[in-house]
Amino acid sequence: MLRNISIVCMVLVASWVSSAQASTGYALIVGVSHYPSLDERMQLDGPKYDSEMVAAYLKKQRSGLFRQENIKVLADGISGAQTPTKAAIQRGMDAIASKALEGDFVYLHFSGHGSQQPARQGDLSETDGRDELFLPADIGAWDDSVGTVKNALVDDEIGQLIGNIRKKGAFVWVVFDSCHSGTVTRGAPAGEDVHMRKVEPSALGIPQAAMDAADRNGTKTRGKGAAPESSFVKMGDSSGKAGGLVAFYAAQSTEQAPEMRLPQGEDGRLPHGLFTFTLLQTITEHPGITYRRAAQEVLQRYSALNMDRPTPLFEGDMDSRVFGSNQVDEKPQWPIEKRGGEIRIPAGNLSRLSSGSIVAFLDSPGADEKSAVGYAKVVNPTAMESVLQPIEYRGKKAISPNALPENGYARLVEQKMDLSLRVARPEWKDTYPKEARERIQKIMDSLKPEEGSGLRLQWVDVGQPADIRLAYAQAGSEQEQLWLLPPTGNLVTAGANKTPSIILKGKDDAQLKLALLDNLTRVARVVNLLRVSQGMGAGSSAMEVMLKVKRKADGITRELSATSIPSLYPGDEVHLLAVNTGRKPVDVNVLFVGSDYSISHWYKERIHPNGKLSTGLFRVSADSFGKERVIVVTNEAKPESEVVDLSFLAQKAMPKTRGNALTGMGALLQEAGFGGVKTRGVEPLGGAEEGGASSILQFIIDTAASLDM
Repeated sequence: MLRNISIVCMVLVASWVSSAQASTGYALIVGVSHYPSLDERMQLDGPKYDSEMVAAYLKKQRSGLFRQENIKVLADGISGAQTPTKAAIQRGMDAIASKALEGDFVYLHFSGHGSQQPARQGDLSETDGRDELFLPADIGAWDDSVGTVKNALVDDEIGQLIGNIRKKGAFVWVVFDSCHSGTVTRGAPAGEDVHMRKVEPSALGIPQAAMDAADRNGTKTRGKGAAPESSFVKMGDSSGKAGGLVAFYAAQSTEQAPEMRLPQGEDGRLPHGLFTFTLLQTITEHPGITYRRAAQEVLQRYSALNMDRPTPLFEGDMDSRVFGSNQVDEKPQWPIEKRGGEIRIPAGNLSRLSSGSIVAFLDSPGADEKSAVGYAKVVNPTAMESVLQPIEYRGKKAISPNALPENGYARLVEQKMDLSLRVARPEWKDTYPKEARERIQKIMDSLKPEEGSGLRLQWVDVGQPADIRLAYAQAGSEQEQLWLLPPTGNLVTAGANKTPSIILKGKDDAQLKLALLDNLTRVARVVNLLRVSQGMGAGSSAMEVMLKVKRKADGITRELSATSIPSLYPGDEVHLLAVNTGRKPVDVNVLFVGSDYSISHWYKERIHPNGKLSTGLFRVSADSFGKERVIVVTNEAKPESEVVDLSFLAQKAMPKTRGNALTGMGALLQEAGFGGVKTRGVEPLGGAEEGGASSILQFIIDTAASLDM
């Protein structure tokens, strides 16, 4: 049973309800990479890099709120930082509580392992029968005499420490980038680039019998005396003095929170928690963003990675602005710095700059791009800094560094977007038949997309970052299959959300090649659609879009938020409401991306200023289950033009298991920019006039076969 705030796999974010800046900012940053009491395989790499990146971000990007002496780092592997023991964490939070005043802003960041233990006897607030834990560096073992893991930070303790700060009237933003384990089967290795921030309760010495008893207790108490979903940190008190809170959760309690080398594809990338990196990237690009739009952006960026899990969750005062900022999104541009013979800008991967991105040199931040004196490409970007190399571009020769304007600016004009499909080869075990390995290897080597299809395949080795992972499974000659796994390598062998596969028996090489190419084509079209969605931004136009769900169970219609991933069931109906609040007409297209890699085009309409569109979209069927997406694409309408029609993106579902030979390859990529070239440039949306921007807004849902009672 999920109880939102009590989940360790989470990111909690506090709201800031005043438009004015907080008088004083305090930050406590905790990163636990090394656990002396745990096995070597459970050691982490990313928390220390998370801690360094978060501290640098606060010092450089939010220096007006956080003075350096008010930023405390507890992390192993960082020079000058204290060891993140339980006592040190408690002292750090108590120190903030002693200093904080009403109107102050407090940022807390925790990166490390999470786990669970049986809830204390009689604690009915834990409706799943378990306490969630954050593991400090001095974590010990289960003590059966007291019923707890030694030195664990239990959810109730964390809630009390945060509550002490909020009682002073300070606003708290707390991030927990840690997790408990998932329940799916590992089907292919994710490699050294990906680690899960999880520790099984058994690794802490908790007997399985105790966990089983906790589960039984949770089942008994479900729905009886359960605490409200936001009971981990109380959302306020009757005095009205307590500071506010918004909660961002990295994952559900049964899911894995990954750390990986980021950003993908960049030289010199470092291990980071995926949620920490994505969140910081979002608020760096959009410094004045609201929590609601930040949540939408985070979900879209996860979606673009083709991650089947984890499932972020969000709640609270979502319309407040992060850090209480009153900034507005501006054009992505930065002052030019000449240093050590190089041209640099104070922006990098967190601003979504990557090697190959192109900027224009301007003599002032307000200059039009037509007056650019030259252009440069980004090389060697780090999290918050990039080197620029002048290039010939758009008819202008490469400018000499000496000719750059004093106090000049570099404005982003083209982002790099890689639209190739990265496919990881299967892992081969000694027990697998040599004939199968040689056959599949020959098929992969000969796999060439049809000319003009736009599909670009990039083969990578086992364990390398990939969009899809191939896995061979042998369960007798009748069931030899080639599985197509998500980037996490998770394999589901049965049920409605079964992983797609191809049965090898009964196919000659030509048929197997055709089946694999067709499946990869369908995957590529979905992955690239989600990548373009990420590049366009969430809800950045003047369109107000809302989805509503009418539940079959009770007939009640409710709003379906773009900042949550609700579960829908067969018979539930989804309806669309879109209102144009801008000054220009907007074309709206509605797409549905199924968990079976289908793409459906459901609606296209032009909405004029102050116009409204209200229509039913679909009823949930029993055909497929899993993460599915409603994508609303808006474009500024050109006068006298026809309504933009994206129906060419539609494609049929990918069969869960291909048993018979195919007679056709299905729909290949159309001329829509998806995979047309290996790397494409897209213009950024920052600074667009009201109503003049295009946007792609995703509503992610989790369809299930039946209600989880």
